[in-house]
Amino acid sequence: MWKMMTLSFLMCFFTATLIRVQVAADADVACAACTTTYKSATDTDCTNLKTYLNCLENVAGTTDWCTLSTEDAQKVSKATCTTPLVAPCTCLKDFWGSECRSLKQFTESLKQYTDCLKTAPGAACEGGPKASDLVTRAGGRSDPKCSSGASPLRMYSTIASFLPFVLTAFRL
Repeated sequence: MWKMMTLSFLMCFFTATLIRVQVAADADVACAACTTTYKSATDTDCTNLKTYLNCLENVAGTTDWCTLSTEDAQKVSKATCTTPLVAPCTCLKDFWGSECRSLKQFTESLKQYTDCLKTAPGAACEGGPKASDLVTRAGGRSDPKCSSGASPLRMYSTIASFLPFVLTAFRL
């Protein structure tokens, strides 16, 4: 009887983990799509940059995070516009253009980001969400993927390969 209860627990745990990891992998794919689109675009009026930043924010949502390479973050931070950006576009540019290396740096960057967004709560960056909505979204982000060495796809593969072992151990 304990085998059945243990198996039920393990199946529940692994199923939830697989779903959570798959959602993270989907977010990574969407983030990569934003980056690919922006890499192919060149602009001096920053229309494409604003679209890219809004894309990253929409994909990141309230809990996820887009992992940008150092090159991509620098490309955002070094972008120059013919017309100066104003908040919340400047907030987005500074946040996504910063490279996070540790949870402490990410936390400080997130605080600066939300403080910046609060200066223009009713404004939006080129048709994106209002700054007040972005503050709410950003509040849920506490785990930057860039400080983690684990790939969601690698975790999915590890869990998927471990599951048959569990089933064999319980001879089901």
